[in-house]
Amino acid sequence: MALLLALSASAYFVQWRNGRRFVKLLATVGSLLLMGLILLLVVPDTYDRALGRYETESGSCYVVDNQSKQGGVTLWFEEASYDF
Repeated sequence: MALLLALSASAYFVQWRNGRRFVKLLATVGSLLLMGLILLLVVPDTYDRALGRYETESGSCYVVDNQSKQGGVTLWFEEASYDF
């Protein structure tokens, strides 16, 4: 969907550049805004990871590599830790 909106935005931009019609410029901007909105809705996990927010249903979750010989990973949910 986002790819189609990007293609339509480029087509509207080319039409605007040729005819300088304000409606085509608004259509270009509208397509770009919709494309951004769809990408933010479709990829929420990637969006959260990019901003550093790892949230689960039970709260914050993160993994710590403790460099031990056994597994070496500690998984934290809020205040509780689980060694693997």
